[in-house]
Amino acid sequence: MFGRVGRSAERRARRGTVAAVTAVSMVLIIGTMAVALDGGILMGERRRAQSVADSAAFSAACSISKNYSAMQTATGATLQSYITAAESAAVQIANDNGYANDGATSTVAVNIPPLSGHFTSANGYSNTSGYAEVLVAYNQPRLFSAIWGAGTMTVTARAVARGSLAPYSNTGVIVLDPSASNALYLAGSARVVVSNAGIQVDSSSASAVNANNTGYAQTTSPSSLSIVGGYATSSSGYIKGTVYTGGSSVADPLASLPAVPAAGLASQGSIPGYGSFSINPGVYNGGINFGGGARVTMNSGIYYMKGGPFNVGNGVSLAGDGVTIFLDTGALTFQGGTRISLTPGVAGAYAGVLIYQARGNTSAMNINNGSDTTMTGTLYAPSAQINFAGGAKYTSSQIICNTLNISNGADVEVLWNAGNVARRKNLTIVE
Repeated sequence: MFGRVGRSAERRARRGTVAAVTAVSMVLIIGTMAVALDGGILMGERRRAQSVADSAAFSAACSISKNYSAMQTATGATLQSYITAAESAAVQIANDNGYANDGATSTVAVNIPPLSGHFTSANGYSNTSGYAEVLVAYNQPRLFSAIWGAGTMTVTARAVARGSLAPYSNTGVIVLDPSASNALYLAGSARVVVSNAGIQVDSSSASAVNANNTGYAQTTSPSSLSIVGGYATSSSGYIKGTVYTGGSSVADPLASLPAVPAAGLASQGSIPGYGSFSINPGVYNGGINFGGGARVTMNSGIYYMKGGPFNVGNGVSLAGDGVTIFLDTGALTFQGGTRISLTPGVAGAYAGVLIYQARGNTSAMNINNGSDTTMTGTLYAPSAQINFAGGAKYTSSQIICNTLNISNGADVEVLWNAGNVARRKNLTIVE
């Protein structure tokens, strides 16, 4: 009898212990599950925060890219207005995606240029123009884990995006014909000197480059003249600088740049035959012929020569800032002691493109007879030969053509500069 009573008491004691252990275990299990569930929610929110940061940074970069050239020279309030526009674009994207930047639930900080981050050395982006940094934070309310305490859990994310303009090509002169002899021809004391960039000749001919009769080509160190084929020199013609033969050809770097569309451009009428006057951008049916010693100012914009030339001659003085000249079928000619000073536009699809001769337009360009031509920008004639002759003096930033002929004392200087040549948007998330 006493034995049965003792065993019964022992079983009751064991049941009490199991119940207590189970109760404690359940608290731990439930707590662990709560933390795990909230952790999963936090991981999801972390991915969302990173997506928002990436989108906001990219939006800011798009705004920077749009105004990139102007921002490089702007100061004070003008520069700040560009920065503010980019910051507003980033904040708006974040707000549209649920990050209201109210200081309580979420915050969105935009730094242009970046102030912090993984990289602060020379290979990073801290304090580098053309970049935008976005830092977002979201205060996630506790849900299941509220059993452990009140308050919120903060999720953060960071992104850096680039919004610059980048050159289509880092080469100063590109001659595209794949097989022509004398694709680059220099004669009669003529010269071409390319600074800050090299010369590329795609022709596979054994005489792809021909320098004779004291004509010469020069590239400055460390740039070089690279030829798919070979070269020939005679009669005191020479090449100064490093020369590579038997190399690889390069594709037309502007092949993806569409022809200028006439649609949307104003139709312009005839121009005066002489005197001092200014002209406006738009479509010029039959092209333009300047003569009679006219003094002409080209207002900024795109000039479309439809079915005709762009001809400047007979002592004309021509100046224009922010212009692009497009020729669909006609030729460009500068001659007769002209004085020309032109710069290209700095924004839009044709940033850095000064003269664009349509693909398939094989009309030769001629700059000759003592013309004094100072330009910045890219001269682009992928299907045509460009001729410099007769003592012409020409300064520009980049030449891309089918073949290039420089003769009779012509002096061609190409000063390659990343901010002056044909450029395209360079948009990407970098961090």
